[in-house]
Amino acid sequence: MMMAALVFSTVAQAQKPYFLMSAPEKPLEGVKRVAVLDFGEENNQYYYDRYDGRGKKTTDQLIQMWMDDQRGIERVSVGVFKTEDGETFQKGIKTSIFSFVERTEMERILKEQALSMSGVIDDSQAASVGKILGIDAIVSGSTNWTENYESSSTRRVRKVKATISMKIISVNTGQVLALFSKDALRESASTMDAKTGNWTTMTATNLLVDQAFEALVKMAADYIGPKFTQTDLKFRKIKVKDHAALGKKAMELMEEQKDFEGAFTIYSGIVESDPYSAEALCNIGHIYTIYGNFPKAVEFYKQAAEIDREEYGKDLDYGQKKLDEMPVLASIGIQVPINDLKGGAHSATAKAVKTRGGKSDRYEVLAGPEKGASVVSKVPGDTEFEILGDNGDFVKIKLMGGKEGYILKDNVKM
Repeated sequence: MMMAALVFSTVAQAQKPYFLMSAPEKPLEGVKRVAVLDFGEENNQYYYDRYDGRGKKTTDQLIQMWMDDQRGIERVSVGVFKTEDGETFQKGIKTSIFSFVERTEMERILKEQALSMSGVIDDSQAASVGKILGIDAIVSGSTNWTENYESSSTRRVRKVKATISMKIISVNTGQVLALFSKDALRESASTMDAKTGNWTTMTATNLLVDQAFEALVKMAADYIGPKFTQTDLKFRKIKVKDHAALGKKAMELMEEQKDFEGAFTIYSGIVESDPYSAEALCNIGHIYTIYGNFPKAVEFYKQAAEIDREEYGKDLDYGQKKLDEMPVLASIGIQVPINDLKGGAHSATAKAVKTRGGKSDRYEVLAGPEKGASVVSKVPGDTEFEILGDNGDFVKIKLMGGKEGYILKDNVKM
């Protein structure tokens, strides 16, 4: 029996700021050109002049977000007191899938139709105006906010509740394609210092209103518009001593040089010599994910999960989720590029017999049913294999990549 000691823990590496395209909650198939009316304002308690025009401000913010080519990619934290600019390896795709009618053109058409630029118009009017403008859909909506103030002898709380409602209407059919309505709450508290009798500072109403609407506008933009979201990938350190140095080198290439292709080559070599290195299989899946090749990513995640479902099942679920999003994105005109990398897949095997020990153990699989035969592979403990035959003290098993070999019965659970 050959056993390798663990020299690295399974602690994951720090999250890096890489982003992938994500589908919206409500994809609008066939909608390319839209008109966005100024959102209405249902709140009449304008204590400050700065609140005037909240509906128009919401409209402008939405259009600005929808016109952003790389919406969602931002600077993120990668450690204590350290941040990095986010980036994507999915080149050639953009989040700006809509084009918009200019405000002056909308104002002219609405004036001719005796309609207002502001507020929510009914569905039939929207469809009629949309056809004149030569658009696929028209977006209208409303904004609202309320303030509540609570006070006691020692504590005061200002609470703001903001609401955005949005409707998207098809110009061709007059049907409502999507409805969005969300609330956002923001509050600030002030307490009295028992010794001095002074109150702590409370955030002003206008700032709380701005904060609440900032969150709501983002949610509304996300509802029908695609965006880039940060990946949730945790690269694993290689456990087995024989491959630890190579695994460390691959990590350094990714972290210090962002050389994922170099790391991919190293991990592929590890898998070639040890097809049951689940960490290397998972990390190959991660690299494919970063490059947007989700079919390949799922292929390798499946292999890692077959070796250890508890450890790698979530990675497989994530890869499958991104794979399932591809046809959704295609339906709104975003063809996700599938960037390939050199390297072969290693298929997992059927179940019939399980090796003893744990995942970090390694057992020799020989070319023939006798001691002294050449070593075909070294396989981990606690792993199942398909039995191909029985030869005295040995059992013939099927290995990854279509290979076959003989393992001592003492090393397996029959």
